[in-house]
Amino acid sequence: MLLAGLGYYYSTESKQQNGALILSQSVEMQGHYRGTSAQSKRPGAQRMLWLQSDAGLRGYRLTADQVQALGSLEIEDEISLAAAPRVADSKVLWIYQLSAAQQQLLAPSAADVSGKQPVLVGDENGDK
Repeated sequence: MLLAGLGYYYSTESKQQNGALILSQSVEMQGHYRGTSAQSKRPGAQRMLWLQSDAGLRGYRLTADQVQALGSLEIEDEISLAAAPRVADSKVLWIYQLSAAQQQLLAPSAADVSGKQPVLVGDENGDK
């Protein structure tokens, strides 16, 4: 039973990390940036951005590259974001667009719907 549960978890997590964004289920939120967190220090660890809005405190998934693009954000900054699931009807939402102080830090791209990672602003080819 434990092995079946672990298999299901890893299968679902793989779909979360590698699936295309389902933009028809996307949401847009505004609120105050509360920081980021990581499950562990390993490269593939889950990363979250925390947003305090009128609806409460909520975490949204990020990639490691996206976390690096948020370097200029400070706690309590007002931000706007767009996020969508990668698994139908999932409550796990992945950020694909983020702006703060009239500056876009993460921008959507054609990769958002292909299952690849979003391109960072100013990086049209996805190169770093």
